[in-house]
Amino acid sequence: MARAFISYRRVDSAALATLIAMTLSKQHGIETYVDTRNTDGGGAFPDRLRRAIAESDVFICLLGETSLESAWVLEEIEHAYNLRKTMIPVFQERYSAPKPPPNAHVEALLQSDGVQILDVRNVYVDQAIAAVADMIKKSVPQPRLRLAKPLMIVAVLIVLAVALVIGLPQLSSLLGDAPSATREPGYEPVTRNADWTPIAEDFNGVTMMLVPVGCFTMGNPEGEIDQIPAHEQCFDEPFWIDEVEVTNAQFARFNGRADRSSEWSGDDQPRERITWLEARDFCTLRGARLPTEREWEYAARGPDSLLFPWGDRWDADKAIWWDNANEQSADVGSIPAGASWVGALDMSGNVWEWVSSIYMPYPYAADDGREQNSNDMEVYRGLRGGAWDQIEISSMTSTYRNDNTLDYETEQDGFRCARSA
Repeated sequence: MARAFISYRRVDSAALATLIAMTLSKQHGIETYVDTRNTDGGGAFPDRLRRAIAESDVFICLLGETSLESAWVLEEIEHAYNLRKTMIPVFQERYSAPKPPPNAHVEALLQSDGVQILDVRNVYVDQAIAAVADMIKKSVPQPRLRLAKPLMIVAVLIVLAVALVIGLPQLSSLLGDAPSATREPGYEPVTRNADWTPIAEDFNGVTMMLVPVGCFTMGNPEGEIDQIPAHEQCFDEPFWIDEVEVTNAQFARFNGRADRSSEWSGDDQPRERITWLEARDFCTLRGARLPTEREWEYAARGPDSLLFPWGDRWDADKAIWWDNANEQSADVGSIPAGASWVGALDMSGNVWEWVSSIYMPYPYAADDGREQNSNDMEVYRGLRGGAWDQIEISSMTSTYRNDNTLDYETEQDGFRCARSA
C-alpha cells in the first residue's frame, strides 16, 4: 500500500488536510499521515514528523495563503527534500507564489507536478484528490514478480502433490494462516452509523464508549442561526466519551469539588449545579477532559448526521424531557432506547452537558481560539443536549447549541467526560 504524508498549516488548511487524508484512505486505498497535534508553537522539530516523512512514499504539501510562513511546514519540506521523497504541491484558492522562493527546497517543491484545489466546497474537489491519488500511485514502484514462469509452475505442482498426499486440511495446518494486516478498533473510517458496533471500555471504574474515525455534517441548515452553516467535520483519530453523564456517586468517588451540591442527591442521578470550571477540573481528576463541541455532536449524530441520537424523527419515549421527567432529572442511562450510534446514553435530555469549546459562530475550527483552556469569566462556553425541563423539541436535537459563562450553574446543567484514544 502506498503511503503519503500531508504537510499543512492549520490556519490555512486544517479542514482540507483532513478531507484529503480521509478520501485518499477510503476511496483510493492510500495510507495517509496527517499530524493533528498543535506544532505551530516554538520548540524543536518533532521526531514523530521526521519518522512519518521517512516512512512515507510521497510528500504532499498543501499551500495556502500563509503556508510558507510556517517554520514547521518549511522544516517538513526540507526533510522530504533531503530524503529525496516525491513531492506533490497542492495549491489552494488563496495561494500566491513567493518571489523568489525562500530556499532551494521550496523551489524544488514548486517545480514539481502539482494539483490545484479551488475550494473545499467546490464540486471538483473529489476529482482533484483523485488526480493526487493517481500521481501517488504512479510514483510508487509496483512490486515485480521475481520467479521465472517455469519455476512458478514447478512450485505450484509441488504444492498440489503435497496436498494430494497429506490432504488439504493438513497442508493448511502446515502452512499456517497467512498473517493479515489489522488495525486497532476505531481507526478504520466509518461511513454509516449502521456499520459501527459499539465498543465499551472501563477506565478507572467508568464506562466509556469508543468513537471511531469518520466524517459528519456539523450544524443544521434548518436550525437556529448559530447552527448555520452546516459544514463537514472529519476525525482522523478515534476518541472515548462517557457512556452516561457524570453521576453524584462518581463525582464523590473521585473527590470532585464544587461550591454547590446537586439539587437531587440520588447516586445515579447526574451531577448538576456544576460550573464549567468545576466540570473541567473533575474530568482532569479522572485523567480525561471535557469533549469538544464537535466531538460531542459527532458522538451524538455519527456519519449519518442524525437530528436526534436515535434517528431523524422525535420520539418522546427516548429522552428525559418535560413530559416524562416529573420536574427533576432521572437516573442516568434509564432510557437505553435513546442511545446514540456509539452507545452513549442521555445525549438528548436529562441535563445539559458542558463542552470544552467557547461558544463561537460556525463553521467550527479547532485552531480559531475556541478551544483555549482559559479561566476567562467573560467567555461563554457551550452546553449541548437539552434537559429535563425542556418543552421545545428543537432544543432536544443533537445540533442545538446552548451557552453560558464559566461560573454559571443550575439544576439543569451537568456534563460527561472524554479522552483521546
